[in-house]
Amino acid sequence: MIEYLKPRIFPLLIAFSALSVSLSAAFYSVSGLSKLFAGAAFAVIVMAASLEIAKLVIASLLYQYRKNLPKLLKWYLSLACIVLILITSMGIYGFLSAAYQETAAKAGSIDSKITLIEVKRDNIKEQLAVYNEEKSSINITQFEYDKFSGINWHNDDGYTINYSFYMHDTWNNNWGGETLIDTNRGLPLVSYPYPNTLLTIKNNIQHKVCPVTGPKKRKVLQIRGIFYE
Repeated sequence: MIEYLKPRIFPLLIAFSALSVSLSAAFYSVSGLSKLFAGAAFAVIVMAASLEIAKLVIASLLYQYRKNLPKLLKWYLSLACIVLILITSMGIYGFLSAAYQETAAKAGSIDSKITLIEVKRDNIKEQLAVYNEEKSSINITQFEYDKFSGINWHNDDGYTINYSFYMHDTWNNNWGGETLIDTNRGLPLVSYPYPNTLLTIKNNIQHKVCPVTGPKKRKVLQIRGIFYE
């Protein structure tokens, strides 16, 4: 049975293989040429398809009638077939080149996204380090100034900014306790400790807390730290 089918199936298998190779080569050649000359894609497809058909016809003609064809015609058709094969190869090369460029472009886009994500990650790490440094540098202290107590001229060296929030219930300008801020212009700037107000003083600015002379305690919540703008 196998010996009977072998001479019939094997030729069909050869024909199918040859036909599939020819059709796939023709398809990729036409597609590749249209990609190489994208400005006139439709015209190139028509031309390339005609050349592929002509190549198959010439190859078949040379095989069938190689003994009967005139020598000059045979050389011409052989040369034409070789040229058409080169055009086919150029089309396949164009198809593979376009596919490679598309893959390379996608890979480059992915690499760019990865680089951008890594840069964002590094920036977040730097910001986190800054925030942790700010957090560790924050010093929160509550002070109560009794009568006749105050602080002489000083600056908050080691800190970038000083927040003072006044927590007492009431205050009179005649009770003292005001903050004098050096302006480097002769007369200092005066800030009275009114209740529920916030005084902000940057580093390296000389300031002084005048002695309290009134009946109330000067209560202040002071927040100092290294803060980055």
